[in-house]
Amino acid sequence: MFFEGNHDVVKALHAKRDLLQSGADHMHVRPLLIICGGVMKGIFGGAAVVTLHKMGYGSAFDVVVGLSTGAPTAAYFLAGQQVVGTRIYSEECCSKQFINPWRITRMCDVSYLMSVFRDSPEKRLERHTVLNHRSQLHIGVTEYSSARQQFFVPTDTDSLFTLMEASMTMPGVCPKPVLYKGEQWVDGSYSDPLPIEYLIATHRPTHVLIVANRECVQVGTTPLWEQVLYETVFRSRLSPSLRRTARARGALMSERFSWVRTQSRTPILVGWGDDSIQSFTRNPTLLRAAAERSIESWSKLLSGQQ
Repeated sequence: MFFEGNHDVVKALHAKRDLLQSGADHMHVRPLLIICGGVMKGIFGGAAVVTLHKMGYGSAFDVVVGLSTGAPTAAYFLAGQQVVGTRIYSEECCSKQFINPWRITRMCDVSYLMSVFRDSPEKRLERHTVLNHRSQLHIGVTEYSSARQQFFVPTDTDSLFTLMEASMTMPGVCPKPVLYKGEQWVDGSYSDPLPIEYLIATHRPTHVLIVANRECVQVGTTPLWEQVLYETVFRSRLSPSLRRTARARGALMSERFSWVRTQSRTPILVGWGDDSIQSFTRNPTLLRAAAERSIESWSKLLSGQQ
């Protein structure tokens, strides 16, 4: 794990935390947190929010954006259940109930995870805490027919869970889109894995922290095997717009992070994972080890040791 960008973001979080605790005016410091997608690589983000909360930054962000697996990570963070949310990756997500590569029509069963989020006695999401948090949660989703990305703010329990489910619904590996406001929606990071320019223009943050949920992106191309799957096995489950988007996702990811590195005028800090975890890793030992390494790295960052 390593961090890239402007470390003034950490100073801003510290300042925001202290201002909130003292009751002083704090709106001149407006941090934005973006938690990206990555399927099982999302455990890096889980570890990040565990550390952020432990260090006192649970309310330091004015806006928290969750994309794909970042949506439930963001929700559990705002609920103050970040430890529970991170455990889900190495426990429920490792089961065949969630990931089963031989279940061709439903390789990932998001509905199973939603039952955990809603109903598990130990792990159900404290939805009212999320909805009433001072940080405003924005969940990214992608319209199935047009591949248009959009962000919604959940306003009640039903919209919170529906948007989380839609944002995690990966085209091809999940059976069908999710209906919300009369439209069909899928994976929030599918058409744009990091809509950084849009988010900065919309929310006008003073500082941005990005939890990338992946190893460092230098040169990006969508893997050949993924392109083949979307053009063959999964073809019937994608709209023409989504198929076109699939071909360009890798290059777009590189383009977005290139903009972060070279063009942004807003201070941005990116927290990267490593390549020890793949998108569909189901080894609990590997996942827990990755989380421990990530927590150690984030702790050093937030305590000023990096």
